[in-house]
Amino acid sequence: MDNHKAIWDSFWRKYKFGVKEDEQIIRQESASVRWNKIERRILNKYGSFKGLNVVEIGSGRGEVSAVMATKGANITLIDYSEIALDKARVLFKNTGVEANFLIADIRNFPKRLLNSFDISMSFGLVEHFDYPLREDVVKLHTDLLKPNGISFIGVPNVYCLPYRFFMKLSEILGYSSEGAEIPFSRSELRKIASSAGFKTYEIKGSSFIRDSVYFLFSRYISHLTKWRLIIDISPFEISSIFDDYFGYSLVLIGTKS
Repeated sequence: MDNHKAIWDSFWRKYKFGVKEDEQIIRQESASVRWNKIERRILNKYGSFKGLNVVEIGSGRGEVSAVMATKGANITLIDYSEIALDKARVLFKNTGVEANFLIADIRNFPKRLLNSFDISMSFGLVEHFDYPLREDVVKLHTDLLKPNGISFIGVPNVYCLPYRFFMKLSEILGYSSEGAEIPFSRSELRKIASSAGFKTYEIKGSSFIRDSVYFLFSRYISHLTKWRLIIDISPFEISSIFDDYFGYSLVLIGTKS
C-alpha cells in the first residue's frame, strides 16, 4: 500500500496550475452537466448550500467541493496524500474559499467523523478498489452521513466508449498509470448502493458529448505533450439522452436510511 501511496504522490506532484488555470477549472466544473444535476438535487433537498457540512473522501484537489464552498458550504477534504492536500490548499486559496484538510486512510477512518455530515461524496475514488474494499468504501459514504443525509459518488462508466478507447490506447502506448481502475456499470452501482444501506438512490451521468471531446481530443493532446493542459471544452457541455447511460461519469446519488 505504501507503493500505491507513492504512485499517487507522484501523480499529484505534476499539478502546477496557477490562479488563472484554477479559475478556469472552477468555471468549467460549475458549467458542467454533472454539476447541474448535483446542484439541482441539493437545492431540492436543502434549499441552499449555506451551512451544509460536506466531506469529500479521497478528495485530491477537491474541485467539486470548491464549487460548493463558493456557495457557502462548510468543506472537509480527506486524502491520504499530503501532496494532494497541498494542491487542494492552493486551489481553494486561488478560488478564495476555505476548507478543513485532513490526512486519513479510508481503511482506518477517524470514528469521530461518522454521522457528522449533510453531504458525503467522492469523485474518482471507488474505481481504484476491488471487492471487498470496493463495497466498504461505498459504505463509508453512508457511515459519514447524518440521518437522511445525501451522498454523491462519481465513478467511470464501463459503457463510455471514448473513455474505454482512451484507456486502451494509453495502455498500448505505455503511458503511466495511477494503478488499477475498474469502471462501473449501472447495474453494479445499483447493487452496491443497496448493500451500502442507502434508503433511496438514483444514477445520473455526465455529458456524453463533452466526455467524447475530452477523451478523444483534450486528454489525448495532454498525453502527447506530456503535460496536463487545461483546454476549454465547456462549449461541449451539452445534455443529451445518452448522458445517464454512456457519459463518462456515473454519479450514484443516495440518501441514508
